[in-house]
Amino acid sequence: MSYESFIRKCVKNNLTIEQLMMLSMVRLKDFVDPKSWSNQYFNKIGRFSKERVLDPLLERNYMINLNQPGEYFPEFFVITDKGEEMFATYMMGLEFWESYPRTLPLSNGSNFVSRAGIDRDDLIELYLKKIEHDPKKHFDVMRRTKIYERMVKGGKINGHKIGTYVSECLWEVVDLNDQPKFGKDA
Repeated sequence: MSYESFIRKCVKNNLTIEQLMMLSMVRLKDFVDPKSWSNQYFNKIGRFSKERVLDPLLERNYMINLNQPGEYFPEFFVITDKGEEMFATYMMGLEFWESYPRTLPLSNGSNFVSRAGIDRDDLIELYLKKIEHDPKKHFDVMRRTKIYERMVKGGKINGHKIGTYVSECLWEVVDLNDQPKFGKDA
């Protein structure tokens, strides 16, 4: 996750950097490996503040504490569905971004950069809004986007920049039977 993605996630979810870092570490579940970055962080830098980091995450139901009362060992925290959802939706957007072809052919035989013209995190945010953060819609878009890519590379239809593809929900016009519902330039 890039610096801007990290900060954006903090702002959107009203989390401090330390809170999001704790959630990320809990999600990785690698506290017992002495060589893991999470373990090294806790051993070299120190544990997160109970008052500023742990209690707010527990109160907002982002994670649960399976420790004995009054104990806060990081390996006994578990991320909740609410916490996981925050990461999962971003990962759906990232999966879409990474699966969209970097270049697509033009009708004259050359290629254009199809991911140009929009910031990755802006596109992910737009994409997640368009699919309403719905994993079922994401799965459908991913299937249709593969068909769309084949159709564009096969010369059946024109390709579009990723921003246009998402803003106009062009996956909706891709027939799952590989039949275009829109055309190609002559």
